[in-house]
Amino acid sequence: MIERILVVAPHLGALTDYARTLKDLTARCHVHIAIEGDSPPGTDLTPFTGRFRRLTIAAAPPPDKWLALGTAVRSRPDRWHLERHLPSSPRVLDFLRVHEPTVLIVVPLFGAGSMQGYVQAAAELGIATVGFPSRWDDLAHGAVLHRLPDCLALWNRFQWRQAVDSQVVPAPRAVILGASLPLDIVREPQALALAPERRVIFCAPGPAADLDRLTRWIESVRTDANDLVRDAHVLIHLAPPGGVQQSAHTLDVDVHVVPRAESNPSRYAAEVAGALAVADVVVAWDMTMVFEAAARGKPVVALLWPGEADPGLAQMCADQEMSH
Repeated sequence: MIERILVVAPHLGALTDYARTLKDLTARCHVHIAIEGDSPPGTDLTPFTGRFRRLTIAAAPPPDKWLALGTAVRSRPDRWHLERHLPSSPRVLDFLRVHEPTVLIVVPLFGAGSMQGYVQAAAELGIATVGFPSRWDDLAHGAVLHRLPDCLALWNRFQWRQAVDSQVVPAPRAVILGASLPLDIVREPQALALAPERRVIFCAPGPAADLDRLTRWIESVRTDANDLVRDAHVLIHLAPPGGVQQSAHTLDVDVHVVPRAESNPSRYAAEVAGALAVADVVVAWDMTMVFEAAARGKPVVALLWPGEADPGLAQMCADQEMSH
């Protein structure tokens, strides 16, 4: 019998970091994604354009007044824990009874838009629950779980330690799942044939890279007044579009593109993680690589283009009082 996994999220964009995990699950289970609304404009949904074996997507029940109140309460001091005294939504209970999932996956688990109400309802019905954080800093900013899922699936060892040390979740109920780029798949840095005396700049321009703008940035590095910058190895994480080999998506400038042109798609994540391991500094255009760099203790330079800055990265820069 094929197990049924129900995934609930505010919109499909909240699940893009976990698309690969969900794709793996469809090889063994039926995965049904229930979303409350449309993804924000500009959200990159290409991770879901690949082939999924057993995947369905439909609408979730609209939030009722209790869920809305729960969301408002999250912005108040967590010491009140008012949300723990709210009854489960009848709509959510009926929805879960209809689908009868073996496991319920909840994304996000923290912050505004949290789907924690589903965790409470699933517990009442005896359904196993798994919660995913959706941001690299959910745990770093004192996240509180009003309802503890049966399992908290985290990105890597660094985030696992954050969760356990801060007593957000007991160690037996936290596992390492991986996200955009699971650090734990790599044991040794990739051999990139880089001159050891030269610095290494790793640039992750994001899934919708503007190649002309990227080329101009590389040229600015090559003409920098600082010789350490000017002579550095430049590694570019230029992710190929879904289903496209890396050889069809390269740059005609003096840089190392990762994954390499001859790479097998099954090695893409490992090669990118290896490149991160040898980098001296990471240049990020969006939030995709920021947490991965932080987990490795790498300095991060945020490159924000006027009018096109990633909201999460821009907010992080504002929080850290970065002026440029």
